[in-house]
Amino acid sequence: MSGPDNSESRLATRTNLFVMAAIFAGLGSEPVKVRNLSSDGALIEGAALPQPGTQVRLCRADLNVEGEIVWCRDGRAGLRFNAPVAVADWLPQGAAKASQQRVDNLVQQFKTSGVAWAPSAALDEVPGKDISVTELNFLRTAIESLAEDLAADAAIVERHSSKLQTLDIVAQALGKIAAARG
Repeated sequence: MSGPDNSESRLATRTNLFVMAAIFAGLGSEPVKVRNLSSDGALIEGAALPQPGTQVRLCRADLNVEGEIVWCRDGRAGLRFNAPVAVADWLPQGAAKASQQRVDNLVQQFKTSGVAWAPSAALDEVPGKDISVTELNFLRTAIESLAEDLAADAAIVERHSSKLQTLDIVAQALGKIAAARG
C-alpha cells in the first residue's frame, strides 16, 4: 500500500467510523482519529504521525494492535496491522470501555456544536485563570514527561492506554492555552 487511493490492494473491506485512539511509536504517543478500519488495517488522522515504515501500536481503551505505517500524507496515514482485529470491537458500540465511549461522545458533540476552541475564554470561567504562560508550559511538560515515563512500560500501556491518551490530550490543551496567552 503506497497511498490513500489504493483501495484495490486492500485485503479486507473497510468500515467507516470516527473513534478516538492513541498511536504509540517509540516512547511517544499521539492522539488520533480512526477514520476507517478493517481486520488488517486502518486509516488514521492526527497532527504528528510517524513516517512510513515505523512500527506502532494503536490503542483504544483496552484494545490495542501493533502494525506499521505504510503511507503518510496531509495529516492522514495508512496503518497495516501485524495481526487481524475484530472490527466490531473497535466500533463505538463495541467492546471498548465506557470511559472511551464517553470521550468519543464528547468529541462528537463538540465537533457538531459549532463552538470554536477558545482556551482563554474557557480559562476565564475557572479558578486559577491568573496562571502564567510559564506555569502552563511547566504543567504541560510535567504531564508529557509523566506520560512518556508511563508509556515506557508495556504493561501500563496495555492496561491504561486510554488514560495515557487523556494525559496526552491534557498536555496538548495546556500547550494551546499557553500559546493563546503568549
